[in-house]
Amino acid sequence: MEFRLVTRSGKVIWIEYRCQAVLSGDGGWLSWRISNRDITRLKDLQQQMEQETKLFLAGEVNYFSLIHLEDAGRVRREIERYTVSSVDDFELEYRIKDARGVYLYFYDKTVIIRGPASEVIRCHTYLVDITARREIEQALLQSEERLSLALDGAQTATWYGTSTPAR
Repeated sequence: MEFRLVTRSGKVIWIEYRCQAVLSGDGGWLSWRISNRDITRLKDLQQQMEQETKLFLAGEVNYFSLIHLEDAGRVRREIERYTVSSVDDFELEYRIKDARGVYLYFYDKTVIIRGPASEVIRCHTYLVDITARREIEQALLQSEERLSLALDGAQTATWYGTSTPAR
């Protein structure tokens, strides 16, 4: 069960309430297991997604207007290239602006549905937010660059290798 709750400070939060019977090995009732979980963030994200979906379906938002300017030309060219070729699926990575105006990185897997004359009838697109992965990759790259600068500045010999167990 889900319900809203007003905290002492007046803030409204969403709670998920679960109640389960705890049974003994022979099936007899022992007690109740009750849990409450704050799902306010989840509800906020669901509401944001519903609003964005309504805007898309109403034609009030052009998808390409949400793609980062540095990515938009490449994405448009790739989509055009794939739709005129015989390729039926493709993958892209690019940034999309969310409702807050923040750009997030997405992995895009698109399958093209074609008609009898190979014309594009529709596209099925699956998007996955890969922002966290991209941020980790960037942090790793920066760390490697700092290590390289430190090693160059230390003027010491370094090497990388793997050891093979003795036989």
